[in-house]
Amino acid sequence: MKIVWLCTFSNAEKQTHLRYWRNVRGEVGQWIPNLLKAFKDDAAYELHVVTFDFWMRDIYRTWESDGITYHCFQPNFPPFGYNFRIPFEEWTRFKWNRWRVKQLIKKLNPDIVHLFGCENPRYATSVLDLPIEVPCVCTIQGFATRELGYKNCYINHVRSKYEKQIMRHLRYFLGDYDSELVVKEHNPSAVYDHMYFPVNDDLISATKPQKLKYDALFAGGQTKAKGFG
Repeated sequence: MKIVWLCTFSNAEKQTHLRYWRNVRGEVGQWIPNLLKAFKDDAAYELHVVTFDFWMRDIYRTWESDGITYHCFQPNFPPFGYNFRIPFEEWTRFKWNRWRVKQLIKKLNPDIVHLFGCENPRYATSVLDLPIEVPCVCTIQGFATRELGYKNCYINHVRSKYEKQIMRHLRYFLGDYDSELVVKEHNPSAVYDHMYFPVNDDLISATKPQKLKYDALFAGGQTKAKGFG
């Protein structure tokens, strides 16, 4: 089975394959590389990961690692470079990114497309252009519409607008029970299956059980959008 993942992430391995305009550090969306470990050198699947990177010098780069092929493109509208203050992407309805992904999917001809998150229009809007014969499933990662209540800004309004459009457009979704309620508010006929992102199995096996003071520990950015404050 040939599968295309549409997602965004950044880690040290990905950064070694790209040329950058500036120094890039840190990691984003680590649940994506964590999930990919399950497909490492698996002959039953031909997995292609389509992603992007703001600061890459090239328009497009591809590489293979552990039997998985990565395709990374520059998401900014070409004539305007890196000027994030001028919303050309939204004015053109993310035409450049949608065209890039459409060309890749046409070339790869996958059996199924798996979209991770409908809250980022820079890559998620590309599913609106998929041929009807290509099935698509979307894993929910969060909702831009909820962030509007904490940060009422232009970017979140754009994200929310396209998020709702994508939820209405697609049929198949994955996520937790709470996310299902939100999706079905906008798309009552959605087919929803439940899943949770796996944790690092190697880390669990290497950690000895201990009696600790706390029953649970959360590590991450403490923002109002996540329920803090």
